[in-house]
Amino acid sequence: MNPYSIAGSCMQIFIFIAFSTNLYAQGGVKPLRLDLFHGIPKQVDSGCNGLYTYDSVSLKKEEYIIVTNLQGSAYIIVNRVQIRLKLIGDPSTDIGNKLITKTYMAVFQGVNYQVILKTTTDKNDDETWGSTETWRDMGTLVIIRGKQRVIIKIHGISGC
Repeated sequence: MNPYSIAGSCMQIFIFIAFSTNLYAQGGVKPLRLDLFHGIPKQVDSGCNGLYTYDSVSLKKEEYIIVTNLQGSAYIIVNRVQIRLKLIGDPSTDIGNKLITKTYMAVFQGVNYQVILKTTTDKNDDETWGSTETWRDMGTLVIIRGKQRVIIKIHGISGC
């Protein structure tokens, strides 16, 4: 092994990191990172709500990336800052013919953020929650801040 080639490779990595850091500092745009709610936040009514996260394992652990009260408010945590979002238009629900598939889409807006929540009902969640008014959902969460746009596949539970 040639010690000069190792030193050269290390130098290339160092230059790349320094250049990347410099670009980040010049752009000044912090990357979007969603933090988790651990349980339902107190701001959300414990009645009807939508609880969404990355996967069904996180759902069972009650770790959510967006929580909505299904009446006009939603909450996310971005880079450790909790953001209240307000529904900016009526959510839409489409019911298919014999399949009874529900599609829900709502657009929320908060300070510097727009969030689009689009879900499709996977199945009634009677077994887990003991209520016929609770549904297991799958879909996408789109978070927009300025020119940044992040799309996340989500799983969730919604209902009363």
